[in-house]
Amino acid sequence: MRTPGLDGLELIKRIRQYNKRVKIILVSGFLAEENTNNNEIKDVGISVVIEKPFHFKELRPIIKRVLVE
Repeated sequence: MRTPGLDGLELIKRIRQYNKRVKIILVSGFLAEENTNNNEIKDVGISVVIEKPFHFKELRPIIKRVLVE
């Protein structure tokens, strides 16, 4: 969500201009802090949102689920 010069949602919008079907997993420690609009997350086509902190053992099932969608 926070990157120098370009936030995560803007980056995703730019990716979508080139490929509307690519799967995107958003990992952020700032979602609750910024009160990100859930509709905005859905509108840009994020497959899954993972909030930090998280355990890496949680990633495998999430990635498998996203790839099957």
